Amino acid sequence: MKASILVVMCVVALMACASNGAAFQFYVVIKPGETERFFHTIAEIAKDEDLETASSQTRFSEGKILRVAEGRGHRQKLWIQNVVLGGNEDPNVCGVHHGPYPDPLVFWVFAEPRLFGSRVAAVELGERVLRKFQKAGFGVLRKAPTCGAAFLRKAP
Repeated sequence: MKASILVVMCVVALMACASNGAAFQFYVVIKPGETERFFHTIAEIAKDEDLETASSQTRFSEGKILRVAEGRGHRQKLWIQNVVLGGNEDPNVCGVHHGPYPDPLVFWVFAEPRLFGSRVAAVELGERVLRKFQKAGFGVLRKAPTCGAAFLRKAP
């Protein structure tokens, strides 16, 4: 019984120190055909930040692909994935979609502390990564656009 109480107390203590979600987030909009350049840039940024990376993808119905990349190190996590839209966006702007789909042009990027990581360090990581995407010439936004096509229509 005493061992069970000790285990529960340890779990509660660890949970209290765990991250509380994204400390810093933003969105990157790419142009059609820039996916490979974008993921190459992610790899370069992760290397510059001394993060270990992994990436994956999964195919939605209708052939849409959800792409994900993660960088981790220094008790921080950097997460990048396509924004998943509901399919109810204006079809004249975003195209016709039957149900949820990953927008191939918009990526959600966030940094968060991992176990015992610093929230301040995660914010600093996110800010550095944002500037690096801007420097690489990608559209960077603090708020999600309606869809990638809508953003690109307004871009100069």
